[in-house]
Order: sequence, then structure tokens, then C-alpha cells
Amino acid sequence: METRSIFIAVILSITSYIKAEDYKAPRLKTLATIEQECAGYLLLSNETLRSYIAASFPKDSTVQKLVHCFLVNMNAWDDETGIKDYVIRNYFKPSDTDSSYESRTQCCLRDKVSNLDRCAVFERAYHSFMCYYQNYGNLVPEAQFIPWYQVDREKNLREVFLIEGITRAQLLKFQKNEERTPKEYPILYYMDVIRNAFYDPSTGHDLGRLYTQYGIQELLADETRQCLDTVSRNFFEEPTRAYQGYDQCLRKYLTVYVEKLLQTVVAQVLESNIVC
Repeated sequence: METRSIFIAVILSITSYIKAEDYKAPRLKTLATIEQECAGYLLLSNETLRSYIAASFPKDSTVQKLVHCFLVNMNAWDDETGIKDYVIRNYFKPSDTDSSYESRTQCCLRDKVSNLDRCAVFERAYHSFMCYYQNYGNLVPEAQFIPWYQVDREKNLREVFLIEGITRAQLLKFQKNEERTPKEYPILYYMDVIRNAFYDPSTGHDLGRLYTQYGIQELLADETRQCLDTVSRNFFEEPTRAYQGYDQCLRKYLTVYVEKLLQTVVAQVLESNIVC
């Protein structure tokens, strides 16, 4: 994917339209790109990678290490807790007539993964991937959204504070949490969800990407979409529309994650003394 510098101009008096280039070109990767990147990291030739793919990823130590890289690269794996279903499933499309793909996959994970040693991370990752590869559905060739690691979310929010010119006094107010909704929150939220590709001013919140980030099933519920649609009909200007979507429809699912991120970054910035 072409890399380019992205600059967002935020004008508080004119918020009816912003080119959301962050939304259009976020962390999107095809499985083919992930495979190529990992082969490069591990110094494997294109010929070797093609042979592994043609043989449906035979079980050996090099392939296990390679597959572990695939899952880490797409942020679908945690060495402690294992496979992230809500991420890896984006790369497979079940047949319309297949009603048992999920049960087959989960049965495979129980049989092939659950009894493996916790420290055998390459073997656990390999068998986890193969359970999806062999049971969940056909591979999806299109690029999929890669969820952010926590360190990236923190970096993005620190930069939002700098862009908006948040002062030390304001950060201390956030830290004390004296107000449910400080007046600065809507614009900070708006910048943050755009920078993280969770929001497009023309279409609103992307619930698919939010689900891929957090794995909360309720984000995909019809009730959540209907709530956001109602907010969009009642609020026309940004950042109010974006923030009200969060406040009225998403807060009950995401508040723990959002507040933890906010307090973590506030403490980091205060400790660094980079703001006055």
C-alpha cells in the first residue's frame, strides 16, 4: 500500500466536511501482503513462500514460525490468550450454504490447540491458523482492517492532544475526572476516531472496524446501527454528531476502553512535561 504523509486540517468553525484520508487509507492489508512481509522478515525467498502456500502450509518448524508471524502481523494473535476470532475471521468467507463452519472451527481449536503447552507459541499459532484455514471458509483476497496495538492508540491520542493544543491545566482536569463530558471531549474524540479510521464524516462510525478492534459483539447489533442513524438525523455538525454517536450509542460498550486509554495518555503527557 502506498505510503504517504497525511495532514488533517481541523477548523472548528467549519466542520461540515473534512477529507477523511485517514479513513480511506488506514491499516489495510491483504493476506498476500502479510505473507510477503513475513517471508521478508524471516529471510525466506518468494519461491519458498509459494511452495508453502501451494502445499497448504505443511507442518514444520519454519512454517510454524511463519504462520505465527502472519497472525502477529494482522494483530490476530496474543501469545498468552491465543487467536483473536474477531480479527482472523475477516480473512475467511464461509459458504452461504455452510451452517457449521463456526462449530467445526471451534471443535478444531479444542482438539488441536487447547492442550498444547502455553509456551509453544509457534505451534499454538500454527494450529490455530490451520483450524480457520481448513474449516472456516474461503480466503478473502481483499485488504482487511488491521486493529491497532495499544501503543499505537496511545501515540495517536498524544498527537491529538498536541494538534488541539491541550494545556497542562486541561490534562489535570481530565485526570481528576470531575466532569462527565468536559467541553474539549467532542473535538478530541472526533480527531481520534478519524485518525484511527473508525469514523468517516460522510458515513459515520464504522462498526465493522470497531468490532475488529474491540471484539464486542453488541457493536454489530441492529440496535446499535439504528441508534447511530437516529443520532445522524438529529445532529448535523461535527464534532457534535460524532461525539453524540459515541455518547448515546457506543459509550455503554466502549467506555472502559476509552477511559483507560485517556487516563493512560494523560498520565504519559503530564509526566513528559511536553505541554505547558
